[in-house]
Amino acid sequence: MFDAKKVLIPYPKNISESKGEILIGHIAKPDFSLNVIGNGEVFKEAEKLFWNKMSQVAAITKECSDPSYEIILKIDSSCEKLGGKEESYSIEITNKNAELIAFDEAG
Repeated sequence: MFDAKKVLIPYPKNISESKGEILIGHIAKPDFSLNVIGNGEVFKEAEKLFWNKMSQVAAITKECSDPSYEIILKIDSSCEKLGGKEESYSIEITNKNAELIAFDEAG
């Protein structure tokens, strides 16, 4: 199970969880895609860190046909969830996708 205390820095002020588990992949055959919306060094580094971490926890590659789960990474300063605060971010995980939105590159 995902433990936010071990991986999120800085630790979020609010975390809410719903019941149930989400399957986002299988060993040796990924069932997800990473959709990076944006340019710049922060996106390149985030994508590199993501694939590096995923290769540590499962035997996967980037190639996958028709993944059923999408992971979205983007910067959106107009996102209402972020309240217009610099360095803020929102992570929403559902059974269809995971969306990581930051107010700015620091977020």
